[in-house]
Amino acid sequence: HVLRLPVTSLVGLDAALHIFLSGLGMALFCRSLGVSAAGALVGALAYAASGTQVSILFAGHDGNMISMALVPWAFWALHRGLRASGWTGALRGGALCGFFLALQLLAIGMQIFAYAILGLAAFAFWRAWSARPSSVRDGAPVSGRASWIRAGGTLAAAGLFGFLLSAPQVLPSLAYKSHSWREGFTYKDFTTWSFNPAEALGWIVPGYFGWRSPTYRGAWDFCLSTEYLGL
Repeated sequence: HVLRLPVTSLVGLDAALHIFLSGLGMALFCRSLGVSAAGALVGALAYAASGTQVSILFAGHDGNMISMALVPWAFWALHRGLRASGWTGALRGGALCGFFLALQLLAIGMQIFAYAILGLAAFAFWRAWSARPSSVRDGAPVSGRASWIRAGGTLAAAGLFGFLLSAPQVLPSLAYKSHSWREGFTYKDFTTWSFNPAEALGWIVPGYFGWRSPTYRGAWDFCLSTEYLGL
């Protein structure tokens, strides 16, 4: 309203902004892992311009697109917490990670959020498991056991802070859960949205089964087949 733009243009600008931010977040995350500036740039471009994000704009899933843009930011914040030398820094990094997770929930990107927390947990525990019995982090020695405790504490801080920030929207929304058309889904209903194993070839060789109707000759004519593999 302030910019006097039509809603359609504003949605497009919002998408462009979040895709740019997704690349910036990936660049920061790569740099925090010790990747060179050139490598971080390649990683940022690969993530921001991937079919994972761009393809879902066609279907109008802007909530998922926004949530995907926040994934590298959540990993960057968690990594900051895991690298911190003291508990104050670890909890601060966890809280910052929780902030980005809360934004995912507020964008109604529930599926992406579910994948993100699994990935974050795997990343945190991998960092703890790969730590040497007596490693050095930011100039301070850290034992293997302390790494596990720090990983659990940082994840807990992320989960708690993310819940508190998103609760004013998420908790009242649960009252509408019983009205969801997916609420009564059976196992058979869910598997109708599962990929046929043969479709995996199309993930590796895009277009192997053709491109949409009428040229598509695979088992499932679905245009978002890049979404989950990209994540």
